[in-house]
Amino acid sequence: MFPFTEIFLSVLQSLPLLVLHPGLSWAFWLVLLLVSFQYRRVARLEESLYGVVINSPWRQTFRSLGYGLVGGVAASMVLIFVGVDLGESGIVYLLPLALLLMLFNPRFLCFSYPGMIVSVSHLLFGWPNVNVAAVMALVAILHLAESILISLSGTDSATPIYVRDEEHGVVGAYTLQKFWPVPLVVLTVVAVQQMPPEGLIQMPDWWPLIPSLLSEKSDDLLYLMQPAMAALGYSELTRGVDLTRRSRATAARLMLYSVILLALSLLAGRIYIFRWAAALFGAFGHELVIHFSRREDSGSQPTFTPREDGLPILAVLPGSAARRAGLVPGDLLVALDGHPISSPADLLAAFSAGTGPATVMVVTRSRPRLVSLPRERVGKVPLGIVPSPDQDSSRFVEARRPRLLERLLERIKGRS
Repeated sequence: MFPFTEIFLSVLQSLPLLVLHPGLSWAFWLVLLLVSFQYRRVARLEESLYGVVINSPWRQTFRSLGYGLVGGVAASMVLIFVGVDLGESGIVYLLPLALLLMLFNPRFLCFSYPGMIVSVSHLLFGWPNVNVAAVMALVAILHLAESILISLSGTDSATPIYVRDEEHGVVGAYTLQKFWPVPLVVLTVVAVQQMPPEGLIQMPDWWPLIPSLLSEKSDDLLYLMQPAMAALGYSELTRGVDLTRRSRATAARLMLYSVILLALSLLAGRIYIFRWAAALFGAFGHELVIHFSRREDSGSQPTFTPREDGLPILAVLPGSAARRAGLVPGDLLVALDGHPISSPADLLAAFSAGTGPATVMVVTRSRPRLVSLPRERVGKVPLGIVPSPDQDSSRFVEARRPRLLERLLERIKGRS
């Protein structure tokens, strides 16, 4: 039987070394600094758009560290259960290659694409000397951890923006950006020439599920556990108000992708042809996850567009009286001081025309209510209410053009 309890306790005992050990702590602080930098970048965007920071970068950094610890323990347990050797996983090639690919498109900051490149290069040319099964298993397990983290915290730092696409014009949307520092405990395999020391954890005969390359040269192998740092990121654009449902759907697709890729990786450790299958599915399966997420978003009717009966609220800024009064995204702004509101221009004109407290008529869950709010700006935003845009809105982000796989699928559909 697999010694889950002993492994779990050893993982928990090893993780503090990332902070306490002089030779390892630099990696922990470097990754934490990079994650903090990403959240500060998001905060600068919010401040430039609205004059206030919606998601505190320090709060997001420390929340992400807590969630990353949970994801790291889960990933470490799976890595050890499968028996992935960090040295044979090609991680020394994956990270630099991911950073290089990011220059072409930010979504390539992901081990799926470098994993395919490194694995295919090994299969074709014998270089670099990696274990393809271990490479793709590492990719699968990190994405499995990412799916868990998206489920737990994928919606707690949404940034409201205006976006324009060819189908709907300018609409309100949210960009979801999460980054997690992920402490891991990984395996390193060494060949031993003498009896190993006592006190080692005894593993079952069927372990590891992915044989080490060293097993071809020696039967006397010792698996050492050591801590390491990784970072995971998640970015998505959605035009709907139900962010939780959207992030959970993405997490479910990513988990399915991870499970399939891990199964292919386990087969790749025994059967040669599955090395090709795992390598290619690593990248193209990830593209399918992106494709279905984008199709789900673009195929639905946007929530945040002007309507004849009012103006949907895209966001209510922190620190505003509107938030304290209980206004939430998705509420319908109907009138201000008796003036009908059907566009951002109407809202600004009614706000500027009056003095003293503003009387706002909103519809919440099909129920109308009157709210009295101080006539004040929160940052750059009147009343702290970010309205849905209209087609005259001048500040927006262009939606990305369809990706290569999406264009290919559209062409296939057009011919069928």
